[in-house]
Amino acid sequence: VTAINLLMLNDPTSHEIVRSLMGTKFGTSALPAIMYPSTGRASWGDGASMTAGAMMFATLRNILFVDYPERLDLFPRPLPEWFEPGSEIRIDDMPSRFGLISLRMISTVNEIQFHFDKLPKFVPPDIMINLPFRTKIKLEDDFILKREEDMSYIINGWPSIVRFIRK
Repeated sequence: VTAINLLMLNDPTSHEIVRSLMGTKFGTSALPAIMYPSTGRASWGDGASMTAGAMMFATLRNILFVDYPERLDLFPRPLPEWFEPGSEIRIDDMPSRFGLISLRMISTVNEIQFHFDKLPKFVPPDIMINLPFRTKIKLEDDFILKREEDMSYIINGWPSIVRFIRK
């Protein structure tokens, strides 16, 4: 709950909380109820662990996107390592107020691409794409760039792809 609130306040501490709660000694991430430090093995229990797991998944969802009534906010607090060349983030059929959201972010040496794979039940009035550094958006004919603010771009429509050229 604290991580979600810090994320909504645009505080980078939210990512540190998620890393500390999910990190294992092997450099992977997990959502166990109990983890043994010496072996790295974990178990999933009953009771409060289900609630804790649900809150962690809600936090992870809010790190990927927040669905306000007036817009879909992608990567509200993005980290630079997510956009290193060769990186890919995929969201498949994640529930939102607009319907199931499916998209892919692919980062190459020259550009960052957002592929909007499936049309949700309702198209968001606006989509805000947040990046951790300045880029230049490549305008296409299947969306309208409504506003560009520092490292955030607000578009209208549900495009097939949005490309950002690295500066």
